[in-house]
Amino acid sequence: MQGADGNFYGTTTDYAFANGCPGSPCGTVFKITPTGTLTTLYAFPGTSGYGPNAVLVQGTDGNFYGTTALGGSFNCGNGSPLSCGTIFKITPQGRVTTLYSFCEQFPGPDGHNPTGGLVQGSDGNFYGTTGFNENFELGTVFKITPLAR
Repeated sequence: MQGADGNFYGTTTDYAFANGCPGSPCGTVFKITPTGTLTTLYAFPGTSGYGPNAVLVQGTDGNFYGTTALGGSFNCGNGSPLSCGTIFKITPQGRVTTLYSFCEQFPGPDGHNPTGGLVQGSDGNFYGTTGFNENFELGTVFKITPLAR
C-alpha cells in the first residue's frame, strides 16, 4: 500500500528464521521508496507476531496497522505460543506495538489466526476477521480501538 508520505509499505511472510523464530520464518514489514530503495522496518520475532500475510492499512494517526496469522503471547490451547496471531501497530520509522494477542482465554470468543487485513471505520476503530473460533470452526469478526493496550 502507498503511504501518505509517498512510499510503499508491505509485509513478507518469510524471513529466514530471523530473531530465532523456531521452525518457520517470521516475516517482516518493509518500505520501498518510489525510486526503489528497500528498507526492512521490522522483523517479527514470534512473540510479537509471526507470519504477517495481509495488507497494511494506514490509520488516520499516520501509523500502519496489520495482523499476523501466528505468534503472540497466548497458545490457543495447543501448547504452542506461535499459534494464535496478533494485531499490531507500526510507526513509519519501524517501532512496533502489539495491540492484541488472540486467544487470551482459551476457549474464548475472540477467535484466532486473523485471515485478512484491517479496515478503519469512520468511528476510528479497526475491524477484521479471524479464520477460526474457539472450536476451530467458523471464524470471528472483531473490532479494536487504535489505543488498545
